[in-house]
Amino acid sequence: MDYFATSGHFHVVLLHLPIGLIAGVGLLELLTLRPGGAGSRAPVRLLLWLVAASAAMVASTGYILSLEPGYVADTVSLHMWLGIAFAALSVVTLAAHEFALRAAPSGTPARSRLLPFRLGLLGMVGLIVPVGHLGGTLTHGDDFLFVSSLESKQHEGIAQDSPELTEFIANIQPVLESNCYACHGEAKQKAGLALHTPESILAGSRNGPVIDPADPKTGELIRRLQLPLEHDDHMPPQGKPQPSEDQVRAIKAWIAGGASFTSPLSATVQATVEPTLPAATPPAAAQPTHPDAPTAAADSAALANLRTALAHVQAIEPGSPLLWIDFAAPSGAAQVTDDRIAALLPPVAGHVQDLSLARSGITDRSAALIAGMVRLRRLDLSRTAITDAGVTLLGSLKNLEELNLVGTSVTDASLPDLANATNLQRLFLWSTQVTPDGVERLRAARPGLVIETGSSLTGQTLAIEDAPELRTSALVEDVPSPAANQLKPVNSTCPVSNAPVDPRFVIVYEGRVIGFCCSNCPKKFWDDPATFLRALANQDVR
Repeated sequence: MDYFATSGHFHVVLLHLPIGLIAGVGLLELLTLRPGGAGSRAPVRLLLWLVAASAAMVASTGYILSLEPGYVADTVSLHMWLGIAFAALSVVTLAAHEFALRAAPSGTPARSRLLPFRLGLLGMVGLIVPVGHLGGTLTHGDDFLFVSSLESKQHEGIAQDSPELTEFIANIQPVLESNCYACHGEAKQKAGLALHTPESILAGSRNGPVIDPADPKTGELIRRLQLPLEHDDHMPPQGKPQPSEDQVRAIKAWIAGGASFTSPLSATVQATVEPTLPAATPPAAAQPTHPDAPTAAADSAALANLRTALAHVQAIEPGSPLLWIDFAAPSGAAQVTDDRIAALLPPVAGHVQDLSLARSGITDRSAALIAGMVRLRRLDLSRTAITDAGVTLLGSLKNLEELNLVGTSVTDASLPDLANATNLQRLFLWSTQVTPDGVERLRAARPGLVIETGSSLTGQTLAIEDAPELRTSALVEDVPSPAANQLKPVNSTCPVSNAPVDPRFVIVYEGRVIGFCCSNCPKKFWDDPATFLRALANQDVR
């Protein structure tokens, strides 16, 4: 067991202790302000010592917990530093109180001597609010305090054509929100998996896709939902809210039907749904409209043609002439070609602020048309045939703030053009041919640009193995020197047989090198990894 990492889990146990103690200090201090209320300050002194000690423990365990992957860096960093500030202020406040007591031989210091202590106490009470709010955001998701359950069903990035409900909005998203967002939402993304937007659902986790419309029974999302509750891989984990069998069947049926985010409910089903959901909010609705927005609405015939072509078309916000256009429906997106785009988009090019062509059949030919959309802020070209030549044209989009190139063939050659896009704030580049060195050069050229590469891990290459030899299992066996000496198993005892490890027989599983005693044990391990991982956890692994 990793005792250091485990100690971080006590953060959620200890964090309420200083909150209750500081409330007690505040109440006692208020009582001393009453006429004749001055008396022994021993209770206040005791509570202040306990506050300082517990705040230090909470801050230290919180720091250890923040080292675990899956948290949004900005949120967890701000929460951590505010927590450390609270702990530091508790020590300063305690010192101010001790100074006031020692400066008063009678044991009852004058109010002027207590002023620094009371100011520190007010500061601690003020810090509790943002620290607690950010902790709630990390645990329950963004805006947990203020967004109603009705509004949360209309999460950013998932929309519907009002007044019709989509299958996803009505039946799937509420299940994910209630059971999954706490660990796989906007604020926290364990294993790199987020389920709060269509793009993140389709992107999957660090281990690959989680839904497979071709075979919904084998997709990782369904597989984990259907595992026995006590199984280590079951999701949501035991003790957390669980979806019902009907809800799991609904998710399976949705995946089997193509996992569409835009297909409407049937008339029969829609009639049973309360028509009280608010109008859809596109991804950029929270942003102000462009100062140079067109004064007139887009041509109604052009909008009708887009909807006939099954594109999602919606105003950025009510009454705005700016548009969000999405061709990225999972079924039929590949039929969206350069010719089709050239016929549909030019009449509305000056009105487009958000455009998604994800998984479509477009090529660099469409980049010239897109480059003419002067008001474009968000552009999704993930899993298209766009190359460096197309990206070069997109570098002229002066108002572009977010660009998604996931799954394209772009290389380092396109990065200088992206560095010149002065308003670009967020760039998605995983599953491309961009190298880590290229990403670091771009980060150096544009320090404020957030670049998502699919992993928050950094490091250096320690060794490169020889080309693998395919066998009946994923066993790395009889690795020739010197590679064999560089694969150091973390365990000394075989998790299958409990015999001493033979360093010739190792596998790499979830980033760890696991050793076995012979060539047969790895085969048994692959048949049921969870069982043997529990045995491995009981060892004192290195």
